[in-house]
Formats: sequence, structure tokens, C-alpha cells
Amino acid sequence: MLLAASNPEHTIVELLVPPAGSKPGDRVFAVGHRADSFEVLNPKKKIWEKVQPDLHTDDKGTAVFLGIPLQTENGPITVKSIFNGNIK
Repeated sequence: MLLAASNPEHTIVELLVPPAGSKPGDRVFAVGHRADSFEVLNPKKKIWEKVQPDLHTDDKGTAVFLGIPLQTENGPITVKSIFNGNIK
């Protein structure tokens, strides 16, 4: 899945960048939560529609969910220039 951040006007869009050393299939998790502690979600329950409104970038360009940074085992997921933006 590709995710992108946008400014509030949706005139600038930028792909989220995984940390160096990441590879396809790496788990993304919220800091402080073990990546293996969640069950596999049923895609028919429209989880994305419930989660997406709480995905943003913070004032440093780090992807966050409910204010908690998102990362892989190699570090945080970021964008280069969209701060306090929406993620879709």
C-alpha cells in the first residue's frame, strides 16, 4: 500500500518515505505498541475508513496515528516537506 501526505488544500502531495533499510512487507506500527500484538484485520469491515481520519504528519514530518509516531523496525516513517498534513 502506498500512502501520501497532503497539505490542507490538497494542492501538494508527497509519498511517505520508509526509513533506510526497510523492505516491502515490513510491519508498520505505532511507537510503544508491539508490531506482533495485533490480529489480522478483516478487510471487509472497512477498517481503513475508520483509521484514516486519525492519520497525519506532525510538525517534523513524521507520520502519526492519534499523535503516536509510526515506524518500522528501522525507524520512523516520514515526509520531506508536508508538516501537519493529512495522510491518505
